[in-house]
Amino acid sequence: YLKNVARRISGYQLIVVSDNPKDNLKSRDLFFDNKEPYEIIRKNLLFPKLIWPRWGKAFLVAFGIMMRRNPILFITPNILPIGTILYIFKILFRIPYAINLHGMDIKLAKKTGIKKILLQKILKSSKFIIVNSQYTKNQIIEIKSLDLKKVIVVYPCPDEITPISETDLTLLKNKWSISSGTVILSLGRLVKRKGFDRVVDLMPLLLQKYPDLLYVIAGDGPELENIAKKIQQLQLQNHVRLIGKVTNVERTALYKICNFFVMPAKENDSDVEGFGIVYIEAAEFGKPSIGSRAGGAEEAIINGETGLIYGTSEDDLRFALKTFLDNKNYVIELGNRAKQRVTQEFSWGHQVQKLNNALEKFR
Repeated sequence: YLKNVARRISGYQLIVVSDNPKDNLKSRDLFFDNKEPYEIIRKNLLFPKLIWPRWGKAFLVAFGIMMRRNPILFITPNILPIGTILYIFKILFRIPYAINLHGMDIKLAKKTGIKKILLQKILKSSKFIIVNSQYTKNQIIEIKSLDLKKVIVVYPCPDEITPISETDLTLLKNKWSISSGTVILSLGRLVKRKGFDRVVDLMPLLLQKYPDLLYVIAGDGPELENIAKKIQQLQLQNHVRLIGKVTNVERTALYKICNFFVMPAKENDSDVEGFGIVYIEAAEFGKPSIGSRAGGAEEAIINGETGLIYGTSEDDLRFALKTFLDNKNYVIELGNRAKQRVTQEFSWGHQVQKLNNALEKFR
């Protein structure tokens, strides 16, 4: 998200400050650093665990850059603790800042009284606030005296499609043992909020009516082992594929192979799907999605036009799945509309222009 936004900010010299990558990613990240149209400074932003506050290191790094480069505006996607640093800088040095929010960061900041107070002060003092969805914007509306005119919704957009040949597509189908039948796809980090386990739970019932059904789950994360155990317990090895993390080419293959996409997200106390870029990615390939009312899915999916939005119960999810499984032409129709919407509304140039307009007023 930040990479694509940074690439399209115009009219300014942009400097990106980032933490050092992990050793196994260092060479790859530095290679791409040299390809970006802006300067990237990599520094360790945390002190060792024995030193408190650990973010004091980020304070020193930001202070050093401020003294050497004389920035006219700071932007951070990390309201706590980096937003605290920028709040202090504004008080001491009168340098304005902007905050970028994605949903979960707000919920985490509201968990304690002190953090909630800091959240309010940081947002009120910001020059403007960038959010990834209207849902995320709604999370801060309750803050008293906050000027909502300075909140800018910049939706995530899909990257350009990585091409794949028909030969490679066939090879991947064989690798994953996907032949004919209806293919449901879920793709994303395997965490509880994604709700992929809910589809697994429904598979035994769905297979009674749709015996050729195949559910493919792509991704890695802390819920991998739990989902794998559930597949074994329900004896679904022939009907659920858990294929792990995928490359961009494999991602293209999965979106091409599937009939439709599903991510039945659920909202936890401190974890939420602020938007759901995977719904838009699926739409880019002409595939409709099924999502829940938890989080920002209702903005990524237009219910009844580009996919289906269901309630929070298992019965609601089952009804949505059966609606798609019983109506293949309907699935195709919604997929075509979804692709048209992505083409018209979800390009990075179109979305980041809203931020550039705000920066122009700032100038």
